[in-house]
Amino acid sequence: MITYFIPFYNEEKKNIYKFLKSLKSFIKKETLSRYIIIDDGSKDKTGKILKKFLDGVDKKTKKKIKFFTNMNNKGIGYSFRVALKNCTTPYIMTLPSDNDLPLLNYSKFVKKKIDLVLFYPINLEKYSRNRYLLSMLFRTIYGYFFNLKIHYIQGPFIARTGIIKKIKINSNRFSFWSETNVKLLNMSIKYKEIPLSFNNTSKIDRTVSIKNFLEVITKFLFLFFDVKIFNKSKYSSNPKKIYS
Repeated sequence: MITYFIPFYNEEKKNIYKFLKSLKSFIKKETLSRYIIIDDGSKDKTGKILKKFLDGVDKKTKKKIKFFTNMNNKGIGYSFRVALKNCTTPYIMTLPSDNDLPLLNYSKFVKKKIDLVLFYPINLEKYSRNRYLLSMLFRTIYGYFFNLKIHYIQGPFIARTGIIKKIKINSNRFSFWSETNVKLLNMSIKYKEIPLSFNNTSKIDRTVSIKNFLEVITKFLFLFFDVKIFNKSKYSSNPKKIYS
């Protein structure tokens, strides 16, 4: 069983209606899964739209969903920790609410005692030239300093709940992805990588600002000292990649 962690923040003018319509059908197909939906302090009508969505589903579906609201925008890392605390299934998955990831049967990827599943895009045409360069640079730096040989460090994942609860996730915002994946991939786990066609185009936008860039550098340094110095004994194992 998987709990899908789905964070929302100011999605009113995006594809929230389309996503929720697809999610409703997805929940009916994924009968054994659970869902934790978090409105991360949205300033638009996202919260009202989500509550209307929950009011419109049947009782059987509603029992599978836990809904939380952050009074202020806390960040995806903070929201994930809330979801993890309330997760009661063997696995937890990060599921973007922007329709970037296709909704399919993800439970099939964890049937062979896998601890971590990483997803990466195979449709590289989704990237603008500058965004692709930035992504490659990011991956190269993290790969070199943390000895990672993976396709996508910032990608969505499925993780075994019992294992991910053993690590301390400090990042509140977008560095949460890289921090979590780096720490898990420096433990004695079994992981696999799954190629997928992501839906959205990726280009340099408002998320790539000087403020965010400085945060990325700061979080990288904190992560390096955390993994390589302060908690070196905890994060010094080699993971095993499963190819089948």
